Amino acid sequence: MKKCGFKRSIDFFKTLHSLFSFIFYLIIVSFLKAQYITPKEGWFPFITPFPDTFENSTHIGRLVLEAPAGIHGKVIVSPSGSLVFEDGKPARFYGTNIAFSACYPSRDIAELAAKQLEKMGFNIVRFHQFEDALTDVPGSNTSVKLNPEVLDKLDYLFAKLKEKGIYSAIDLYSIRKFKPGDGIPYYDSLNTSISRIKLVFLFYKPAFNLLKEYADSFLSHVNPYTGIAYKDDPALVFINPLNEGTLLNQDFWREWDNPESEFYLPRFYKARLESLWNNWLYEKYGSDSALIHAWTGDTSQGFNLVKNGEFSDTVNGMPNFWFFNVISGTAEWGVEPAGLSKEPAVYINVISPGQYAWHIQLGQKNIYVSSDSIYRISFIAKSDTQRTLEIVLQKDKEPWTLYYASSFNLDTFAQSFTLYYYSSVTDTVQIVFNAGNEAGKIWIDTVEFKRIPPERVLDPEESLENRTIKLVRWDMRYEYSPYRIFDQIRFFYEKERKFYEDIYSFLKDTLNVSALITSSAYYPGNQLHQRVWSEIADVMDAHTYFDHPWFPFIPWDTLNFRITNEYFGEDSHGEYMFIVMNMRATYGKPMIVTEWQHTVPNESRYVSLIPFSAYCALRGYDGILNFDFAHSEADYFNGHIRGFFDLSGKPTYFILLRLGALLFLRNDITPEDFQRTPWLSYDSETLLREVYSGNYWQSAFPSSPGDRAFSHFKWDSRKGIFIINSHGIRAFTGRTENDSVFLGGIGVRGETDGTFAVALIETTFVYHKFLVTALARVENTGMIWVDSTKRTGMINWGTSPCLMEPVIYHTLWRADSLKVLKLDNYGEPFDSFFIYANGNKVTWNVNTGIDSTPWYRVVAYGFRDSLTWIQKNEKYSTTGFSEIIVLV
Repeated sequence: MKKCGFKRSIDFFKTLHSLFSFIFYLIIVSFLKAQYITPKEGWFPFITPFPDTFENSTHIGRLVLEAPAGIHGKVIVSPSGSLVFEDGKPARFYGTNIAFSACYPSRDIAELAAKQLEKMGFNIVRFHQFEDALTDVPGSNTSVKLNPEVLDKLDYLFAKLKEKGIYSAIDLYSIRKFKPGDGIPYYDSLNTSISRIKLVFLFYKPAFNLLKEYADSFLSHVNPYTGIAYKDDPALVFINPLNEGTLLNQDFWREWDNPESEFYLPRFYKARLESLWNNWLYEKYGSDSALIHAWTGDTSQGFNLVKNGEFSDTVNGMPNFWFFNVISGTAEWGVEPAGLSKEPAVYINVISPGQYAWHIQLGQKNIYVSSDSIYRISFIAKSDTQRTLEIVLQKDKEPWTLYYASSFNLDTFAQSFTLYYYSSVTDTVQIVFNAGNEAGKIWIDTVEFKRIPPERVLDPEESLENRTIKLVRWDMRYEYSPYRIFDQIRFFYEKERKFYEDIYSFLKDTLNVSALITSSAYYPGNQLHQRVWSEIADVMDAHTYFDHPWFPFIPWDTLNFRITNEYFGEDSHGEYMFIVMNMRATYGKPMIVTEWQHTVPNESRYVSLIPFSAYCALRGYDGILNFDFAHSEADYFNGHIRGFFDLSGKPTYFILLRLGALLFLRNDITPEDFQRTPWLSYDSETLLREVYSGNYWQSAFPSSPGDRAFSHFKWDSRKGIFIINSHGIRAFTGRTENDSVFLGGIGVRGETDGTFAVALIETTFVYHKFLVTALARVENTGMIWVDSTKRTGMINWGTSPCLMEPVIYHTLWRADSLKVLKLDNYGEPFDSFFIYANGNKVTWNVNTGIDSTPWYRVVAYGFRDSLTWIQKNEKYSTTGFSEIIVLV
């Protein structure tokens, strides 16, 4: 998964087809006159500036950065598994990515960019997807020679960042393509997809040698502006050998024969991989007879483990052996003829949906399954309208361990469904149909759950002695003996492990780099990839996104895309963004997140930025880097919102990420949730069986923050609200309309949804100085959506200036007086006023629409940050407070 840049190497015919599809899409949109413009009454303009170098209260770098980077020595891993500098000072990193030509701007822009990143409080930048241009050398036909002009610009920016106290991270490989002089066969077929190139690095030795050659050339280069080679510079903290690269990927296993897939392997490389596979098998077994014996296993046929699967055995109209639960919503069940078979069918009539699908369920317990067995589950079903039905296999008592889950699309006509489940355990389970997500009637019949023998061990043309054992595609794995597929997974596991051991040894033992080596952070993947890296890497890494767009026609089409536009924090929306990174965390290892983003144009992006920063601090993570600041030199000057990732030009990120930097780097939150998966204690054989069964992350600890009690962090998923009440940052964000909270000694009641945040930036005996922000949605001037759902693309992204939705918050401060200074887009005051206390309470009604600004500098005189005087449910008629809920 990669988030930026157009795929310039799509072949001509595919591009032509996509272009025609896109033109057809535009014609349809025009014909239907589909468009939507957000009503913007009272919205006010805000232009994100570049450069922003004013020394004022919004300059976070002066509070958290220490210059130059490396002043405390290189970063190392402490015995406790966290990052520290050589002098013993704890090391924490908060920053951003820059990509493509943004990594090698002109000198003037490099100096301005370093100053702006410093002001935002970022102490690390990851150089990403920069090496394609770096190896684009006129007259050269290899991908390892460095372009001196591009390298000089990169050197200069690196040095300017270092001067400001900003550290760096790099990928050794993320995007560059092979060239004719590299000696890589059929390189042009590989160059059509970066994912293919990554795969070849992992198992093809000539490609691996090129990776080492490039690493030596770049890392041994002495930066003339620092006088230090990159491999020796303490300002270079992290090196990722291969961005999001893995052989342990079920998408690759499924798509390697599909020429349209990014994971397709040209025949030369597929043959090479199968040759390595056969050599691996021959070394292990040595003969066909030994191989067949090892792969055969139990061939016995099982009987139907579901009792009364035809629903003909009933008592008072209800089927024996089945249970029916309604936890929320309303529903009824029974048995009646439905035309699905000669026997009656069971029906579930959902009158009103439950909160979750599993709140209305039909199931059967006491089903015994044994380990290393394949089971076939089949049934016939229909419904009175098109809808989904979820089927689950899980332990039939606490802790209700989930072994399998899948969702099926039902229609008004009968359909037969068949699925396969591999059991890696011996246990007693229950089969459950979850129907509570939608109203309507469902009929189910002829339910079977049988243990089945594998269809075959070898195909007729296969022979180990002739080296003709093929690799089995992932979607065909249940057609063969599970023991065969176990070996196939082992093969990929060992190949990947060998690659990363070799590249780690080359970097550390041959080049003697001082930087720490990070895991490759492949976004989907599976737990075996994590297990490999947990053994080898110095630091674990993760990438996580909310509402990442997808594209039905042209990749990275900025107009024709799809998003969910779900509201972050409401119900479980956004939970996956937290748990993806948590599942990648390893017990005893440092943890960083080098890519995280709540992507544009999802409208609720104002909700997540401070809570995500806070939760990473709560987890004790060592670094988080938002993706990204800019994709090109010109993008530094965006001035308005552009899809989908660049921070430049986006007021929400411009303001809130500097508060996140302050919170994270100032240690405003004391870590509380240290739960991390003990990957190194897990047996790889158990993990591979779970992967085989489709439970790719079954052994990981997701550690969701939803609805849990922490000292400084609260996520109420039912309300869609986050509350941060840390030592120095307070925030109330999400569905805040008509809700209230106390943030320390500040009472807040929302009249609108949005984010209200307060950051302490200076304290004396006389006063406390705060940076206060209140904001919600932001759009460009003239932004036109395809439709009112804001999910199916954009007709026009609009122009500068950005327009900010006004928000209103009634606030009550325990202080003698407040001096409020309204700030412009540079953080400079343009107006001010005083508010005086009435009985040690100062009332400030924040209305950004009237003030025409989303942020303020507030000086609170006599401020008392204590809640001992506040009584729960105390009423404040002068501020519109009806009830204040104190966060405990």
